[in-house]
Amino acid sequence: MYTDIEAGEFLENNEEIGESRFDHLAETLNKNLIAVPHIIKNISCDGVGGFNLVFDNGLHFDAFTSVSHNHPAMELWRLFKPASEDDHFIVETLGLHQHDID
Repeated sequence: MYTDIEAGEFLENNEEIGESRFDHLAETLNKNLIAVPHIIKNISCDGVGGFNLVFDNGLHFDAFTSVSHNHPAMELWRLFKPASEDDHFIVETLGLHQHDID
């Protein structure tokens, strides 16, 4: 995140540089994601608070948490289809929870 895109050098403080390598890659990724709609084909939970999304074009998105598995029950992630009555996909510290929103 703190690598100067011009010099390729790691810097401790991102205020010392303009555009970082991360900034450049994030901007490129965002442009690619916005250009074409992506449909989620599969969601899986790993049992320790992480999840994986598989999109129709083969793209994968992996999310993980820094909270320990034995942490008290809490919601980590919530995925849902906007403007719909579909169930929510909720990942908690204790695992997957399917939530009916009625």
